[in-house]
Amino acid sequence: MTQTVWPPTVTPGGMGRLAKGIHPSASYTSPDGSQKFHLLGGRAPVVGVQRGVHAKSIEGILPSWRMLDQQGARQDGVTNMGSVGDPIKIKMECVLSGREPGMTVVEQVALRRRLTRAWLDSWSPNAMGKYSWFTPTMGHWWGMARWAETDPGKVVNAVNASLPFTLNARIDSGLWQSYPSTCKFPATGTLSGSASGWLTLTNRGDQIGWPSFLAYGPFTQLSIANGPGSPTMITFGPALAGQVFLLNTLPRLPIVVDLSQVPGQATPQTLNQFQQILADLISFATNNNVPPLLQEFESMFGILPAQTNVDALLGGRFTNPIPAKPIGAAPVTSSIAISITGATSQTKVIGALTPFRRYPE
Repeated sequence: MTQTVWPPTVTPGGMGRLAKGIHPSASYTSPDGSQKFHLLGGRAPVVGVQRGVHAKSIEGILPSWRMLDQQGARQDGVTNMGSVGDPIKIKMECVLSGREPGMTVVEQVALRRRLTRAWLDSWSPNAMGKYSWFTPTMGHWWGMARWAETDPGKVVNAVNASLPFTLNARIDSGLWQSYPSTCKFPATGTLSGSASGWLTLTNRGDQIGWPSFLAYGPFTQLSIANGPGSPTMITFGPALAGQVFLLNTLPRLPIVVDLSQVPGQATPQTLNQFQQILADLISFATNNNVPPLLQEFESMFGILPAQTNVDALLGGRFTNPIPAKPIGAAPVTSSIAISITGATSQTKVIGALTPFRRYPE
């Protein structure tokens, strides 16, 4: 798929702004990746010279939050129980311009209309595109944004080779994210038998981080520390050859996800024709989230995962996140202890931590 970029080129003035690094850069990429609009910074269009969407102002990149308070019937004041963040609500005052040197008025209006269709088709309340923010000091941060509110769409009685447009977007997560910190165990070579070591992850965000671990079988038992410096080990296993498991530490997510059950991958169970039809029907009816009662129903017909309930292979719960970046200081790398038994050359574990920030600059 070819991506259309608005504007397709950078002016000498834009190159100068990019080189100085004093202007933030903002862009938006459509959900299908076919359209990319540079909105702010050196890559943004110069109105009257380049085609594209120029953001005159962008508001709301810092999310708000709500306090969770309790108050007794006769209590003075409140007791704070914490806070929860709201979605990031962005308001963009834009100019959609189709004016370029050497074009006739008819061509400029036609180009602006094509730009408007591409811009509106790239936003949806039901699909999210990538809203990016970049500065030389903080790097690239982004959020997945959807169209939150519509614009009245006023059309002036004039030659409209440019069109003012207000768009309200929403980033559901309420935080900006950046590239994950990753680490592989073993760092080099392969495993055989038993081994121990460390997974080193760095949190560049200003929020606590909950890492994820991708474990490739076979192994008898995998042990991962409950956070940096914790003596408590969370155990998982055994895993068969070809099986892949995702271990999540974020409390609101399922802890164990069996990725080897994806059709066509790893070690799917061989089913006869009747069993396969039954498995497909149950998977479709439950959106591939089979409840315990139907799991018992499946077992009556011989449809079972390799180790029955994979949650039963887990010993313990993750409760300690990786701390946020220290205030006013450089990010700190955290070390998480790991050990494994019954490993082979196919066995490996990959740790990943996605950093999150409230403000992208």
